[in-house]
Parts: sequence; C-alpha cells; structure tokens
Amino acid sequence: DVETLVSHMAICAGFDLSMCSYLTNDSLASLGRLQKLRVVILDGVPSITDEGLAGLSAAGERLEVLSLAGNSNVTDEGLIAMGACCTRLQVLNVNQCGLLTHEAIVGIARNNRKLTTICASGTHLDDEGLSVLSNYLSSKSFTSLDISFCREISDFGINSLTQSCPSLIHVNMVGLIRITDEGCRLLTRACWYLRTLNLEDVFLL
Repeated sequence: DVETLVSHMAICAGFDLSMCSYLTNDSLASLGRLQKLRVVILDGVPSITDEGLAGLSAAGERLEVLSLAGNSNVTDEGLIAMGACCTRLQVLNVNQCGLLTHEAIVGIARNNRKLTTICASGTHLDDEGLSVLSNYLSSKSFTSLDISFCREISDFGINSLTQSCPSLIHVNMVGLIRITDEGCRLLTRACWYLRTLNLEDVFLL
C-alpha cells in the first residue's frame, strides 16, 4: 500500500498513482509526509475528495506537478485550500474535474506564478474566469493551455488570454462552440510561438 511505499521510498520525488481504485484520502496524507515529493499524478481516482487534498497539502510547498484529471469528487473548496499551500507548481491538470469553476484554478495560479501548463478541459471555466486567470499567468513562461469543452468560453475570453500570454505554444480549444474566426485570428496574431492549435468541433469557424 501507499504507507509501505512511503516508508521504503523516502527520497522518491514523484508518484503516478493513476487509476488506483483502492487509493484513499488517508493514502494522500502519507504521501504528504515525503520531504522530496515534487510530482503527484492521481488521474482517475474517484475516491479522492477534498479531504484527501487536505492531507496532501503538507507537501504543497514542494509540489511542481499536480494532476487530478477525471476526479469528479474534487471541488473548488479542496483545490483552493491546496493552492494556498503551493508556491512552486509548474503543471496543473484538472481535466474532467466537473465540479471545478474558475475560482479554484485562479486560486492555484495566484500563488504559483511559474505555471507553464494548465489543463482544465471540461471544467466550468468561462469568459470571466479565463479573463481573471490570465492576469496571473506569466507572459514568458506560460506555454500550454487545454480549455477544451469549456463551452462558455467565447472570443471575449480568448482576447483576454492573448493579451496576457503571448508565449503560448500549445492550445487545445476542442468543442468551444462559441469561438469564431475572430477569436482564432486574435490568438494566432498575438501568439507567435504557437505550434499546435486544436480546433476540432469549433463549429462557428
């Protein structure tokens, strides 16, 4: 179990525990005690709740990568509390965490100005949220954003993004049904380093 791993791998810097269906909130408290922990990947572990994040927050100030993709029981309250403990995050993945709004994602970005990547597909991120979030993202180091299936985002939100994040390299906008040609033009004009732009199922182009 996780307690055994922690006791025998005290200097381990990262754990990928994706799809470990028997993982519990208490397991995260054990992980939080690791002094060298930098990377935690917990994709597809529905048993994890805000209580588990509270246990993991002991390692918050050391974490650089946090992935919670597909965890439908994580809420704004839990992620905001986690964000208050983190200052070094570079990668945040909350894809398909369907209870999350922009409040939680902004809470993370506010304290972690070295973020390079945010994956927020299928969350309740909207234009207002993307506009506020963009204010906390680095114009130089933030390079990758997944906002696919955040269906309330329109050209307005994309405009805010391009003004704050000209160094974007990878952007996923699959299923953004309110984006038009204008939003895409704004993005491609402002982001000269852009390499990949996914516009599948963007019907207003």
